[in-house]
Amino acid sequence: MLRVSTKRKNDRNTWSRYRHAATDSTRAISRALSLMSIATIGFASIESAFASASLSGKPDPKAVEQALKESREKLSTPKLADPQQKIGNLLRPILQRQKANIEQPISPMFNLKSGGTVQVYVKLTQMNSQNLNALRETGLKIELSVDTINKVQGWIDINQIEALADLDQVERVTVPSYGQPAAGRVTTQGDRILQADQLRALGASGQGVKVGIISDGANSWRTAAASGDLPQNVTTFGSCATRAADPQNCRSRLTCNEGTAMAEIIHDIAPDAELAVAAVSTSLEFIQQINRLANVFNADIIVDDLGFFGEPYFEDGDLARAVSALPADILYFSSAGNSGNTHYENQYSTLASSRHNFGVQNGANDDAIGFQIRPNRGAFVLLQWSDRYESPNSNYDLFVFDENSQVSSSTGPNQTAIEGACIFNGGSSDIVRFAVVDKISGSNRRLEMFFLGASAIEYPIAAGSVFGHAGTRRAIAVGAINAGSSNVAFYSSHGPALVEYPSRDVRPKPDIAATDGVSVTGAGGFPSPFFGTSAAAPHAAAVAAQLLSAGPDVTPTQVRSALLGSASGGGSSASVGSGQISAIRALADLGLELNPNGMLPTVDPEPDAKRVVAPQIMLLLDDE
Repeated sequence: MLRVSTKRKNDRNTWSRYRHAATDSTRAISRALSLMSIATIGFASIESAFASASLSGKPDPKAVEQALKESREKLSTPKLADPQQKIGNLLRPILQRQKANIEQPISPMFNLKSGGTVQVYVKLTQMNSQNLNALRETGLKIELSVDTINKVQGWIDINQIEALADLDQVERVTVPSYGQPAAGRVTTQGDRILQADQLRALGASGQGVKVGIISDGANSWRTAAASGDLPQNVTTFGSCATRAADPQNCRSRLTCNEGTAMAEIIHDIAPDAELAVAAVSTSLEFIQQINRLANVFNADIIVDDLGFFGEPYFEDGDLARAVSALPADILYFSSAGNSGNTHYENQYSTLASSRHNFGVQNGANDDAIGFQIRPNRGAFVLLQWSDRYESPNSNYDLFVFDENSQVSSSTGPNQTAIEGACIFNGGSSDIVRFAVVDKISGSNRRLEMFFLGASAIEYPIAAGSVFGHAGTRRAIAVGAINAGSSNVAFYSSHGPALVEYPSRDVRPKPDIAATDGVSVTGAGGFPSPFFGTSAAAPHAAAVAAQLLSAGPDVTPTQVRSALLGSASGGGSSASVGSGQISAIRALADLGLELNPNGMLPTVDPEPDAKRVVAPQIMLLLDDE
C-alpha cells in the first residue's frame, strides 16, 4: 500500500487577514439548521428543464403602475428613525409584522423560533467583552462571533430588535446568510468515468491524506459505514436537524445527509483518505468550520457544496475572504452552483419608465421576466445590483406579478443591495409569474437575479452564475457533467465570476468539471442518484486526494496544476473551465515514475513533525 510523506504538512502559512486567537466552547451548538430553499439539483423535477407553459405573457400594466406608485409613496414618508436605519431591509418586515400582530411567515431568508425569537447577525464597532455584555443585556442569545470582522450571530426576541439596534456600539442588525446545497455496497460511476479506478490500481488510494467536507451534515454516516460505503472513523463537526419540505415557504426537505453522500463518493475513489464532515447553516458557521477543518482536523483538502445567496454577488463578502485566506497548502474545492438555467444578469437598461428592460417580446421591449413554477413547488426570486453591498448608493425594487395583480412587493429602503420574494404554486398545473425591477434612485447598475426552484425562466443568461466563495481565485470551482454524458449539465453554473469592488475583477470560472448523477446509498433518505455540482465537487476532491498520495514529494500546487492542466472536453470554458478531469492524465502531468512492477513506489512515512497551523479565528460563546 502506498504511503505518503508528511513533510508537506510542515510548511503552513497563517491566515494573515484572520489573525486573531480565540477559543472554542466545550459544548457544541445545537439547533435546527435553516438552509436556504430548494436543495441540490437532485430534486424530482430534473427530468424537465423547459417551460410547459408560455413565458411570454405580461402582467397587467395597470397593476404594475399601481404597485410601483404605492411603493414610491411609501418612500416619501418620513425618514426612518436612527435605530431602524440600522436594521436590514430583509429583517425590518419581521419587526413590522410583529407590531401589527400579523403571523410571521417562514422564509429561506430568515430563521424563526416559536416564541417570537429570530436569528440575527450584529455588526459591532469593536469586538470586546464590554460590547458583548451590552448585547446580552438586550436579550441577545449569543452563539458565536468573528472578532476580525466584528460580527456576532445569535437569537433575540423580535420585540427587542430596535433596542439592540439602538446601542451605540451596534452598526447594523441583519438576517444571517444561509447556505443552500448546490444538492450492500454502492460505487459512484464517476470512479470509472474519471479513470480514478486506474489510478487507484497503481497504488494511489489517498493514504495519508485528510479530506474535510462542508455540507448540511452527515447524521446517518454510520449507516453507510455499516454497509462498507464509509470507513468506521469519520470525524464530524456541528449538528443538523432534519425537516420536511415546505414549498409554500420555499424550503426544501433537509435530510442532513448530503455530507454523507459526498463522503461516500470520496471514499469510493480514495478509500484510504481520512474523512471529516462539518455541518453548516450560516456563513459565520461556515467560517468556523473551515477553521476547525484546517486546525483541528488538519485537512489537506477541503470541499464544500454550499451556495450563500445572501452573500454579495459583486464583491468578496466575509465568507469569500475567509476562503481566500486559507493556508496555501490546503487544496480547496467548491461546487460551482446549479443555476445555469435559472439565472439572469445584465446591465440595467431603462424603458420609458424607470423599469428595467429584460428583452424584446413580439418586437416590443419587455419590462417583466417570466418564470415557471411546478405544482406544489416554491420559487425564490433574488435580486442584487452592482453596488456596495452593505452601503448601496442606488435603490432598486423587486416586484412579482401574475397576469392580473401584484403577488409580492418590495421590502422598501435598502440597507443592503438585495431583495427577495418567495412565490408558491399550490395548484395542480404549472404557473407563470413575472418579476419586475424598478430603479428608484441612483446610478444604472448591473443586475443579477436567481430564480431558485423555478423550472424555467424567460430570458436565461447562464454567464455569471458562479459567485461568492466559489468565485474566488483561491477556490477550485467544479461544474457538473452527468454520468453517461460528454457535455456539461444544463443546470451547471457558468462563469465568469464578476467582482466590481474594491476594483473590477473578471475571474474565469468554473475551473474544472467532474461527474454527477451517480449512485450513493441514500443513507438517511438522501436521494440517489445524486445530481448537481454538489456531487461533482467531491469527485474532484477525491481525485486530488489520490494524486497527493501518489508520491512523497507531491505538493498541493502540483496537484492543482495537474488537474487543471490535464482536463479536457465537456463544453465551453465558461461552463467547464479547463474541462472534465482525468485521474490518469493528471498523474502523467505529475511526471512520477512507476517501479519495475508498473506500480507507484511504496514510500515509508517520515516521522511526524510538529505542524504549523493557522490560528483559531472563531470565538464560540454559549449562554446556556
